[in-house]
Amino acid sequence: MTRVDTVSKAIASKSLWFGLLLLCCALLSACNLESDAALMSNFEVHRKDFEKLVDMSNSDRGVAGVQVMENPPSDLPISPQRWHEYQSLFQELGLKVGLERREDFPSGIFLTEECSGTAITHDCKGYVYSAGPLAPLQENLDKPPAKVVFRRIDHNWYLFRDDG
Repeated sequence: MTRVDTVSKAIASKSLWFGLLLLCCALLSACNLESDAALMSNFEVHRKDFEKLVDMSNSDRGVAGVQVMENPPSDLPISPQRWHEYQSLFQELGLKVGLERREDFPSGIFLTEECSGTAITHDCKGYVYSAGPLAPLQENLDKPPAKVVFRRIDHNWYLFRDDG
């Protein structure tokens, strides 16, 4: 075996181990999302505030989303006072990402508790209010589903998990 072959094998072996390490890190970070039980408990304690967020979003219909941020963006489509009201509710409810209306589920208002991962692969979990039924439904969202799934928690309220 030549020195070049030995070096090539060593590089290939290190690349494989590095790839496996990244995969393990991604899988471990996906396990750190809040459990269904914790999210449902938070919902029961703060139901009125969740409903207030939905009412605000319905009043601000032209706003596709509001992110959790320390300072308002320069192109803010709502008043700074309204933006601060959203941020206060996000903090009260433990939402680390924010609110979003999505084109793939137009009847839903997504209130994302948290996301882990990267821009390419992420795992998000939170709440959805939807005037219409959402599908697919699943009984347990504590394991990554490899797609968007929902768990009904009340009449128009769901938990969601998006592992996309």
